[in-house]
Formats: sequence, C-alpha cells, structure tokens
Amino acid sequence: MVTTSSTEAELYALGATAKESMAFGRLLKNIGEAFSFPLTIFCDNVQTIRLVTNALERINTKLKHVDIQNLWLRQEYKRESFAIEYLLTDKMPADGLTKRLSRQKFEHFIKLINLQDARHKIKASTENKMPILEN
Repeated sequence: MVTTSSTEAELYALGATAKESMAFGRLLKNIGEAFSFPLTIFCDNVQTIRLVTNALERINTKLKHVDIQNLWLRQEYKRESFAIEYLLTDKMPADGLTKRLSRQKFEHFIKLINLQDARHKIKASTENKMPILEN
C-alpha cells in the first residue's frame, strides 16, 4: 500500500494488526481457549498512539479513508478490543521483517525473536533415525 505519511502507514499497520488480533481472539474463544484480557499491540510511533488513545487528538487530513481507519481504531480501543503500548524502535521485533538491517541490527533481531540454529539438532535426528524396511 502506498501512503502519504509515516503516520498514515502506522495507522494502516495498527489497523491490520488490530483486526488480526481480534480475529485470533475470536478463534481462541471458539475453541474454548478464551482469555480475559485484550491482546497488546506494540507501536513505536507516539503520534499514532496518541491519535488512537486520546479522544482530543485528530489527524489533520482530507483523506476520508484515513479518518475512517482512525475512527475505527479509536472505537475498538475504547471497547478494549486491543491494548497499545509504546516500544522503542530499537526493541521492535517487527522491524526485522519489514526493514533492511545492518549485520549488528540483524543479530539483535535474531536475539529478540529467540531464533536459534537447529542444524545440529536436525543432523543428530537424521543420524539416529532407523531406516524404513520395505516388504
């Protein structure tokens, strides 16, 4: 999607994440694993958080689709369909999936998501595997 500002892009991303988290919550409820708290969405854009959480804040745009997205997010936030917390950009795991990272930041991303090298486990598993006998 093409947006005209970083705040607009953040609102779209927050909206998509909110919709996915709400759908996930409904799925859990349908299989009997409901939880009593809203899922927390982390955001590294203070302006976007203010636009959603502060009733007095208003995005200044003539773009109706942006206004609708913002109003929907406010509505669902007030209903406690999701929670929003600020997270420093340097600690944002999603950036590893959306931005080009230097080697140092990539290694930090790997630690943030707890990704581990499993090659040795795969090798050990295949070495210990019994051959399949055919009739």
